[in-house]
Amino acid sequence: MNPLNKMNALGYILEHYQDKAYQDDFRIFGEREFLRALVHTLQKEELQALKRELKRGSSKWSVGNELYREASEILTTMQSQRNEAISTLLGYFTDKKGGKVTEARQKLRDRFRKQSFQTQRKILKTMLYASKQDRLWAYNQLRNNWYSSLFEDIKVLWEQYHEEECGWVVIRHFPMDYVYNHLAELDTDKNYTNICIRLIHYPLFHIDKERLGHLEDKTIYSEYPEVNYLYILAKSKSKVEKGEVIQILFNQIVSFVNNEETPFFKYDEHARRFSHRVRDGILSVASAYPIHLILWCMGELGLAEEIIAFEEWDNLVKKKFLEREELDNIGHDCTPDDDKELWNLFRQTITECLPDEYKKLIQVDFYSLSKTEPIKDELIRKNPAIDTLVERLKLEKT
Repeated sequence: MNPLNKMNALGYILEHYQDKAYQDDFRIFGEREFLRALVHTLQKEELQALKRELKRGSSKWSVGNELYREASEILTTMQSQRNEAISTLLGYFTDKKGGKVTEARQKLRDRFRKQSFQTQRKILKTMLYASKQDRLWAYNQLRNNWYSSLFEDIKVLWEQYHEEECGWVVIRHFPMDYVYNHLAELDTDKNYTNICIRLIHYPLFHIDKERLGHLEDKTIYSEYPEVNYLYILAKSKSKVEKGEVIQILFNQIVSFVNNEETPFFKYDEHARRFSHRVRDGILSVASAYPIHLILWCMGELGLAEEIIAFEEWDNLVKKKFLEREELDNIGHDCTPDDDKELWNLFRQTITECLPDEYKKLIQVDFYSLSKTEPIKDELIRKNPAIDTLVERLKLEKT
């Protein structure tokens, strides 16, 4: 194949970026770097053409999104070499009769993250006292990048407008006394999880666990109150009672065993059928929703011993499942009925490996559930970490 040059690199990218090899095989994720490198060979007009083409119908292709962002960043870098000074743009922005407000606004936003601390502060202060859309943009920047010198400005704006986006900044960055004393205005179902994270160590504040399952903020785990509570503990770096996280973990495992629908990749548009997961060997209790979220919280809480022990238990479940004789009766090309049978078989295997106190919570009458196989001593000897979980959860060792 002839080496690519700048004239045909654009065509090569557009012809190949949707190829399967670049999309869904996580083992060769690095292959995408070839396409990203080719983007850097393009000229300004080609980069603009690439963005136009990728914007049309490419949202379902993760690689297309990545290349679009790459092209945008390169174009921004190119344009910054010819950009006006920030002070000039601020002048255009504040001159409402000059006819350049819209253009200056966009340039200030595009270049904001590459500016110095002092320049960012100037841009934010100007935006805070402009239009509502500019205030909201500034609030969003301040949620994750706080400037204490803007405290009084935010305080005045919050008490004047009580805008929700400003409230998020107040909850995250203002003194706990101020947040607690203004709960009447700040406490909504959208804000409650963040309020808990902020005030969990404040002596006068107590978390209402009953509210955690009825919140409007769907970006938090309001569908799973126990997990939402664990998320609050993790984000606030709080201490947890011994065995508390393990109890939450196995309560969630019991919940999805009791549910006929598979919880694997619940919010993943590329979710695989369960039979495909079995065929590809991607079979782990840890990848079920919301178990992987609990594992993230466990990591934030520093529970290394519990994470390792749970991994060994998870491996035990997988091993026992793949050794089941019933799998011999299910062919490679599974029908929907086979898929359901496999899922039920996996649920049964999980149940057989549960501690007795959690087995009692299972509401499904699996066929021959009484034929539970004991955990083998040799597995425990080979995996000391599982002994910790066995002891903590009172698993049977025979």
